[in-house]
Amino acid sequence: MAIEFNGTSQRLSCGSGASIDDIASLSIGAWMYLDDVTGYQVIASKYAGWIIRTNANKLELYRNWTGGAGLWISTNVVFVATTWAHFLITYNNSSTANNPIFYINGVSVAVTKTQTPVTAPTSDAASTLWWGSYGAGADWFDGKLQDCRIANVIWTPEQIAWLASGSRTSQPLGNEVCWLDFELARGAWTGALTQGSHIFNDLSGNGNDADPYGSPVLVASECPRLGVLT
Repeated sequence: MAIEFNGTSQRLSCGSGASIDDIASLSIGAWMYLDDVTGYQVIASKYAGWIIRTNANKLELYRNWTGGAGLWISTNVVFVATTWAHFLITYNNSSTANNPIFYINGVSVAVTKTQTPVTAPTSDAASTLWWGSYGAGADWFDGKLQDCRIANVIWTPEQIAWLASGSRTSQPLGNEVCWLDFELARGAWTGALTQGSHIFNDLSGNGNDADPYGSPVLVASECPRLGVLT
């Protein structure tokens, strides 16, 4: 199963628990399916701190710093409309000189820095973790997400390749602070999801559960490489 967003008003909120605030060594990824590859579409965000989004058919990380934000974009096209892909970004914000690593389907891809961060990372403790948009409610994601994970360590290339292979177990990969797998709702819920009623448990055990806003829809993922959760 996957969550489908309409690109205009639907997203998931995971709140702003301490475990997902101000992560210095960040790994974040998911399986994703874009209905179209136009404009900006936010995959996930903690708005005061960071935004991960598509920019047309490329992947982009925006990271706020107190003296000026950092911005990185995949050098080449990495997404194709109506095609499943696995993305993952790792980034350590301990130095302005650090650059993120972007992975598509388990393979690192070239990244271009278009803005250099200045001074110190901005705190995101007051920002909600959203999947499918950011705090102001714009640049909505148009497509599907599944197996969404955030960790507070830099995952290794081997771990990332394992995720992108479609392998899954009911055990965390390691150091997840938020893990949403919608397969567990198979047979329990169908159709549009209601805020406050259809809550997806955070499988990392940190309580960063996902609450649907705008009635996104639970659908069969049909992701050809994603195995059944065991």
